[in-house]
Amino acid sequence: MEQQLERTYGSPRAIRYLVNSVDDLREVTDTVLFIIRHTCQPEHYRPLKKAIALSAIPMPQSLSSFIIGFDIPTDLLQRASGIPAKASDGITGHPESEVSDCLGCAEPEIQTTEKWSEFSFNLTSLNDLFCALNTTIGLLQSGSEQFEYVNLKRRTRVSVIPAKSDSRGFSISFRVPAVLLQV
Repeated sequence: MEQQLERTYGSPRAIRYLVNSVDDLREVTDTVLFIIRHTCQPEHYRPLKKAIALSAIPMPQSLSSFIIGFDIPTDLLQRASGIPAKASDGITGHPESEVSDCLGCAEPEIQTTEKWSEFSFNLTSLNDLFCALNTTIGLLQSGSEQFEYVNLKRRTRVSVIPAKSDSRGFSISFRVPAVLLQV
């Protein structure tokens, strides 16, 4: 399928975004999903989500900053300049059918110390990132009042470990104050 997508939409070109927080990562993911959703043929949307490769570069001497890269087909990027700018639905506003793309994804193992809870995901595609963010947002929202949820997002630390040079993707870890995470 990836070869057919490349013939239809062109070869991949990396676009990169600087990410400093969970909210930044969520916005970037929503932006890329919006571009894909509004520039491809509807039947290619899900296969593209699974075919778009990810990369990450950690920023030195930073708690949560990194550069994330998406390998998006060039034709989609060219078409994106023609779509009207409007707010996307956000990660929590995606249709139930899209959230069902995450069924069967492994739940992270949460390791808790006295002060922190930490969980990780191995990501290779845009769909993996979408599912990891859905899971993370769900964990942060579980049992939280609105104020606690906002506080959790602010205090959550995100770190990445790039994959070995011969493979795509990266590992992403979320570190949350243990007393605030209600699991």
